[in-house]
Amino acid sequence: MLPLIKSLLGSPLRCAGSLAGRNAPSAELQPSPPQPRQHSRYANYVILSAIAIAPFIGFTIRSHPQEESKHGAENAEYNTSSTLPLANGSHDAPKLDIAQADLCATITRLGLLTCSDTVPSPAAYLHVMRLGGVGTPVSGHAAELIPVSRLFLDMRCAETMFRSSILDVTRYGLRYRRVRSLYPDYTLAQEAHPSQVMATFAELGVPLTTVLHVNDTPYTLKSILDDMLAYMDIHQNEFEWQAIVLATYMPPQTKWHNRFGESTSLDDVARTMASADLSQASCAGTHMYNAMVRLMIADIKTPVLSEKKGSELRARVAELTMNAIRNQCQDGGFPIRWWSTGTTSSTPASSDLTATGHLLECLLLAPEELSISTSAKTRAASWLWLKLQDTKEEVAKKQRCPLTHAACAIKQLLVTQNAFLDSPHRSTK
Repeated sequence: MLPLIKSLLGSPLRCAGSLAGRNAPSAELQPSPPQPRQHSRYANYVILSAIAIAPFIGFTIRSHPQEESKHGAENAEYNTSSTLPLANGSHDAPKLDIAQADLCATITRLGLLTCSDTVPSPAAYLHVMRLGGVGTPVSGHAAELIPVSRLFLDMRCAETMFRSSILDVTRYGLRYRRVRSLYPDYTLAQEAHPSQVMATFAELGVPLTTVLHVNDTPYTLKSILDDMLAYMDIHQNEFEWQAIVLATYMPPQTKWHNRFGESTSLDDVARTMASADLSQASCAGTHMYNAMVRLMIADIKTPVLSEKKGSELRARVAELTMNAIRNQCQDGGFPIRWWSTGTTSSTPASSDLTATGHLLECLLLAPEELSISTSAKTRAASWLWLKLQDTKEEVAKKQRCPLTHAACAIKQLLVTQNAFLDSPHRSTK
């Protein structure tokens, strides 16, 4: 299978390396979109079937010589690995007994790395990118294969796929279009959540130096961050995606000024998140929890919070983590109110697909000081695996979001297990 993918994509394969090294933002990494190539219908079918193994393989797509000549020094290599950085490495339970080949086959059967919508939405392709990586090939104009990230970095590709550009030029930089923005009616080329695109790039370790093109004019992702900071309101609805962006891209900087000259700090961000009502947050509050965990990790690496706010954030994350483990259902899943401090019903809560998939990704990311048992994570992944296997193809499209997060969580746990089992430093006692 590997030689087949190599010959079809024309790209050298390399083994997956260090998780942290692959995903940490790097100033040297800039996108280099490959020149789209024409393939036969059979070749395209084989590619789309074969890329289901992409989550377990790092591979490089180099730009076409003509494309390199056109964009010059802007182009480098795509790092197409999509495994999110994992911090918790404890192993106190039997490993998850799922063959990678079986997971790949299930991902392919459910169509989680393809999009067949008549008018595709950016959110669908963001989930493809989350699962398969920024270099996951998708069908562009006239069945040409392009990396999925080009839909968000090259507005000519976006216009072809979404029938409209997804970016607007603003006074302070660039902005991905949002629901209820300037063009709410005639196009689906909008973010489903504010700053969802940038949050996805942040989670995948895409650096701010990454080049994007609007009407052939080059910009960088920093232009989008600049606009976000200029207009940011940390009390706005669905602030959690912007918080993920801030936790990733702001350190070591700790404060900034908006367009009115008003100062905001990461301390303010931490205070807002710690007091957030998770019952009103998207996806069972898991994105807000995700943002808190990421800011906590950033503060551990390089102190960006005051001692008081750092302690308060750690205490809130620890409380939510403890509640999640205590509320875990007997079957291994997590309930929709996983964060609750108590129950108001005598009926046991039932496991929820959205909550379990999203939450397990966060628990896998959480630092070791939270002491999350591998048993809890393995039980959750086993429940998710049963749900993936039971899902019918005809309903998978409507459940793309929770199914994608479920597959990502299982994949991450498998990668963590294998890295641990293959480690030369693992104890044999």
